[in-house]
Amino acid sequence: MGNSVRTLAQCESEGKQDITIATNLLEARFLAGNRPHFDALNELVKRADFWSKEDFFNAKVQEQIERYQRYHNTAYNLEPDIKFSPGGLRDLHLLYWVALRHSGL
Repeated sequence: MGNSVRTLAQCESEGKQDITIATNLLEARFLAGNRPHFDALNELVKRADFWSKEDFFNAKVQEQIERYQRYHNTAYNLEPDIKFSPGGLRDLHLLYWVALRHSGL
């Protein structure tokens, strides 16, 4: 878990450049503060020009490929990395993130 402080314009600019930031913005949850600002952020993230569904999917698959290359053959380790190894938690997260982006919720 982490946090950052950005303006809406910075969220747009940095989110368009970095799939990790875009994913974090997609998962943002309102805890406290200015609800209209949070709603504006959600509307920004849902726009097709932020990350198209196809581009988002392709970027996440590319992340998965790179992760698999880093953690290949770790499935048979005595203590495999259950978060990053193939079939681990990040694969479940990938499904969730792609579904979230595709559904626009």
